[in-house]
Amino acid sequence: MEAVAPRCTVCKGNDEWRLQMRDCGHTVCAACGLSLLKQSVKLGKARVKCPKRKCTARIHPNDVDALLDEHNRVLLHHITAEDLIWLREENMKNVMTYALGGASRIRRCPNCHEMYGQRPGCNYVRCADSRCQTKFCWTCGKEQTSWQHFGNNEMCRVGWDDIWQGTWLFRCLLTTNPCCLICISPIVWLLFFVSVPL
Repeated sequence: MEAVAPRCTVCKGNDEWRLQMRDCGHTVCAACGLSLLKQSVKLGKARVKCPKRKCTARIHPNDVDALLDEHNRVLLHHITAEDLIWLREENMKNVMTYALGGASRIRRCPNCHEMYGQRPGCNYVRCADSRCQTKFCWTCGKEQTSWQHFGNNEMCRVGWDDIWQGTWLFRCLLTTNPCCLICISPIVWLLFFVSVPL
């Protein structure tokens, strides 16, 4: 006797492509799975619960990827290619926001809009994108070109991590061998007099 594939947990259908979820073993069809993902994206959720009523398992990220696979032609019977791309991108934004601690702990680069999670003691942020490298204030989110912003603004203050990062030259001088310092002292003094006004 031939084994019958399990029915969809939501609509109880078995006449189309279905996905058996790896964490709980329940099955969902393409239409119900996409509908579930659309609802979670609209609610801003990163972790999607299994649609079975009493199941507490979350849908594994690989199962979500399978439901958003643009190369699976069966999915295109239920959603347009553009909507599938939009759904995948919005789901990824929700996952990143969740991973970085939630929307209240995230800032975006004012230039390239890359996401950054909060790091205590670091308010003077430089974008990690090598093409962007924009410097901005974590507190107000505005682009800043110098440290003067933190002295002129009552709300925005530098953190201990910012001070530690800013003193790299002095830390280097303190930890360098004295003989090497004597040899490179003319260059060090020149750099010191040039960097202090900046």
